[in-house]
Amino acid sequence: MATSESIDPEAAFAQLARIKLSETDLNGVLNMIADLARRAVPGADEVSVTLVRDQQARTAAFTSELALRLDETQYALGSGPCLDAAGTAGAMVLSRIATETRRPQWTSQAVELGRTVRCRWACRSRSPSPAR
Repeated sequence: MATSESIDPEAAFAQLARIKLSETDLNGVLNMIADLARRAVPGADEVSVTLVRDQQARTAAFTSELALRLDETQYALGSGPCLDAAGTAGAMVLSRIATETRRPQWTSQAVELGRTVRCRWACRSRSPSPAR
């Protein structure tokens, strides 16, 4: 169940550790990860979980339609902070989207959608290259 209540990151990890995989499916786990990240990361208004398999990215969980639209914009352009983070399996932080110069097409569309601040990071599992 999604909530807007903030949570300490340590408490968020504790909640994840208590997941009973016999009582939920992968989608349930990914939705919980997205919700806990939104609540535990300061400034994370929208969160999405992107999975990359065989060079194809897809949004597996999201906390808002805006997060989904921003991800879909990246996939269509073949470029964006999520795809870049997936390629490096590390932090990709954007403090002010309007001044972002590495991805001008994605930046202009993100600003049109109303985003001004964004932060992304990724953890890689088995897939060595980003979707492009």
